Amino acid sequence: MDDFTYSVEVADLKYEQEVGTSFSETDSYGLRITEYVEARGIAGPGPLLVYLKGADLSTLPESFLKYIDYDASTGKLPCYGLYNPDGGGYGFEGKYTGENADG
Repeated sequence: MDDFTYSVEVADLKYEQEVGTSFSETDSYGLRITEYVEARGIAGPGPLLVYLKGADLSTLPESFLKYIDYDASTGKLPCYGLYNPDGGGYGFEGKYTGENADG
């Protein structure tokens, strides 16, 4: 879409465990029950938008920015972002920490 925004579509989403199944485990806090649910914000209609680190904050929707940590004074997105405008407006941030993390 531009130098900092890409549009992608998820062709197939496979879950490690069936949605709706659950398991229980005991840890230092006691018994915990976990239920597997649909991947909210990724599953659903329409494309996902991928924002690259360094994108101009003024061009990004408020409904995405409310999900991430950023310093507005820099004017730039400090991380990579994933946003689903048609699937409830969920936004996710990712911080690459591997080789070339600042590049």
